[in-house]
Amino acid sequence: MIDSDLPYDQSNKYKLILSVEKYFVIQDYYVTDFDGLESRIDKSSFTKENFVKMKNDIKPLGYIPILHVSNNEYWILIKPINIKNTFRIQIPLILFILVIITVSIDGWYRSIEFGVTNPFSSTLLYVAGLLGIIGIHELGHKIAAHKHNMYSSLPYFIPGIPVIALPTFGALIISKEPLVNRDALFDLGISGPIAGLLVTIIVAVQGASTSKFIPNSQAESLINNGNLIELQSSPLMSWIFDFINPGSPDTTLILSPLAFAAWLGFFITFLNLIPAAQLDGGHIARATLGIQFHRLASYVSIGLLIFLGYFLGIQNYKLNLFS
Repeated sequence: MIDSDLPYDQSNKYKLILSVEKYFVIQDYYVTDFDGLESRIDKSSFTKENFVKMKNDIKPLGYIPILHVSNNEYWILIKPINIKNTFRIQIPLILFILVIITVSIDGWYRSIEFGVTNPFSSTLLYVAGLLGIIGIHELGHKIAAHKHNMYSSLPYFIPGIPVIALPTFGALIISKEPLVNRDALFDLGISGPIAGLLVTIIVAVQGASTSKFIPNSQAESLINNGNLIELQSSPLMSWIFDFINPGSPDTTLILSPLAFAAWLGFFITFLNLIPAAQLDGGHIARATLGIQFHRLASYVSIGLLIFLGYFLGIQNYKLNLFS
């Protein structure tokens, strides 16, 4: 037991000791070489809720706790960390501007090929729809990070290759502090896909109403000439389009630029849910299944993608067939 009369404001050492003792029964402790603290606690005194409370207490001091279980002993390693001021706005801002440019070029090209009467407004809707999906996805992650008292960067939007490939390859946020527990890992993983999916559905509804149909014979001719590419749809997107803008069996639906933004939104969302590596689905799998099963799920999902012949190709497309 640590003497509770130790001068709390004399050094970080005593502050950290008292923070641990406030929530757990300390059996042993020592100061680490990097000005941190490692404490062995009575495992019967450990609770997830108190660990989170202790983390919130010591984080303003510039420290974070890490729980380590070894040989049925519970150790709490408290290490210094300086993360609040490590993120800068310049790089995310430059990348965001570049993505606006690449998406605008792609949207303008698609609007011209689709034959809209006002390509400028169509391009604006395309940019707003696609970046709205990606941005709200990342906002979901930011909200989850804030909920768990984690510092995270602004979204890093990744520019793509307009016209001949994807105009953007999504976005990511970065956090330099470890997740406090599986609850935080699960929340960070699931928050983005849920937020992004809700916006994608809204964009899909509007995109369905702006798409058009052409006769099947014309579509086959465009495909044979390389001017039309067939895109496979998710069941949810198919249901939305069938409900909003159903067509006859002898016609083929051509995606408007906004509808293609919705297609990309569904594609990114469901691809991101694959339980592999650092994808959102990987975070969810690791939080629910543990490290070993998460690793197995990663290998199985990658093997399944290879077996199904999935790959992201670069194609010179003009119009998009939706089937």
